[in-house]
Amino acid sequence: MADSVSLSMLSHSQDLFRSVLPNLPADAVERALSWLRREGPYPAPISVHLNLTLRCTARCVHCNQWAWPAHTELSFEQISDLIRVFRTWNVRTVTLAGGNPLLHHDFVPMLELAHGNGLQVGVVTEGLNLTTEMVQAIGRLTSWVRFSLDGPTATITCASLSTAAWAL
Repeated sequence: MADSVSLSMLSHSQDLFRSVLPNLPADAVERALSWLRREGPYPAPISVHLNLTLRCTARCVHCNQWAWPAHTELSFEQISDLIRVFRTWNVRTVTLAGGNPLLHHDFVPMLELAHGNGLQVGVVTEGLNLTTEMVQAIGRLTSWVRFSLDGPTATITCASLSTAAWAL
């Protein structure tokens, strides 16, 4: 009974979803709700969050990802294959994140690849390691950027960030 009540409440929330996401096709919400009710197949995503790397140069107090063991990152060819799959799913947006996606050696080519395949691209970064080439590529190829500064001061946010970042 509790499941049917919560699923019923979800189906009544479709108009709320559409008001928050006006470009979301009405059938996308219905397909997702149908899957939740176990009445249909799992719907393909319209947006993908892709962590290019888990490496990070910040030492944010809320996260210890920078201390995780080294790992193998996806190559440009593997990301290219994923982007092709995303297009077959009709994915509209991809967010390149991490760790710090700027640390991936193919960051700019990946921006170009995603944008060139018709995807809206976003980037989540703490902003360290930005080069002139990256700034120009981000300005040309992304729809948005989120700089992750998770506190009002450098001391609270990240031990490796200077207080000058907050003076800007």
